[in-house]
Amino acid sequence: MVCNRQFQNNANKNRIENILWQEYVYRRQTIAQLSAKHKKSKDWIREHIHNVPVKNRYNTPQPVVVIADVTFFGRSSGLCVIRVPHLKKNLYIQEVRSESAEIYRQGTSIKSRSSHAI
Repeated sequence: MVCNRQFQNNANKNRIENILWQEYVYRRQTIAQLSAKHKKSKDWIREHIHNVPVKNRYNTPQPVVVIADVTFFGRSSGLCVIRVPHLKKNLYIQEVRSESAEIYRQGTSIKSRSSHAI
């Protein structure tokens, strides 16, 4: 008996989305690279990457020792990163034009942590 219907395995769909997400985020593959590798259009790749649910990670309030530094990629563009080394987490990342004490104060203040924290 044939019902003339096709069925799609949702587990396979979730698996390909997770594979694409891992390659895109952690292996830093571009949409064009993923498109060529998986032989799919760029729009198909984008759609499947956007369908992956992203977990929000919240930092548990606790006393920590942090390391703060600004790294420049040119004369006027850099990143300020505040990191907790023993937790292996970045608490704050902000684009900056120059290094100053005020940038570090912003990174350690409660107001800026809630708006720019990772």
